[in-house]
Amino acid sequence: MRKSATVQARRKRSPTRRVGIDARPSSVVNETYQTIIASIGQGKLKAGQRLTEAWLTAELGVSRGSVREAMHRLSSDGIIEFYPNRGAVVRRLTRQDLAEFFQIRTVLESFAARRAAERINEAGARDRVIAMVEEIERLQAAPSGATFPNHDTDLHNLILELSGNNLLHQEWRRMRQSRFRMNYLANSPPEQIGSSLQEHRKILLAVLDGDAAAASAAASDHVEMTNSRIQRLPQAVFQHLFNIFGDGA
Repeated sequence: MRKSATVQARRKRSPTRRVGIDARPSSVVNETYQTIIASIGQGKLKAGQRLTEAWLTAELGVSRGSVREAMHRLSSDGIIEFYPNRGAVVRRLTRQDLAEFFQIRTVLESFAARRAAERINEAGARDRVIAMVEEIERLQAAPSGATFPNHDTDLHNLILELSGNNLLHQEWRRMRQSRFRMNYLANSPPEQIGSSLQEHRKILLAVLDGDAAAASAAASDHVEMTNSRIQRLPQAVFQHLFNIFGDGA
């Protein structure tokens, strides 16, 4: 596919799988933790759903001790909650939860985009950004909820990685896991996905230009716009996308 003139100019300048039982205990706990998070993010484990150690142990094929430790980590990160006489349940999200989450993301991602622009000439950085711009241009031809969630994750991970701040990236991933559920992205209408792709492209082009102020502003605008879209959702739609109720385990 022919590359766009814009990119050429700048060049010149999810529980569904069983955890491996032969892994080391710490690796098993981490993989159990990540598998549960992925299942919540994808809507396979639903808000309000009860999680028991016995059910997760059988479902994931790991020891009860690994499940227990993973669940304590999930509780510390605000992903599940423990209730007396009921045990653990997947946390339901409120509009306030999301508003606070996006306020922090605005700070983190605007800083990350600024740093990415300042570091664009470091080895490999420019090629990675150009490849992502080209991916966006392909996706814009046919915006789809089937492909957008993975792209969105890859885009934001790229910006955080290029910031060069490992602690910032780690904290961003932890926060995103606890609050942002991929069900929302997968069910976004094509016109909304198209708008988000254009916002992503604007961030990346500013990064490619090495324009730290423009990259920071574009990232901030994008995160704030995403929050605005979510806050404007009718309550029934909000609950469906972020808090799909399950029958329990």
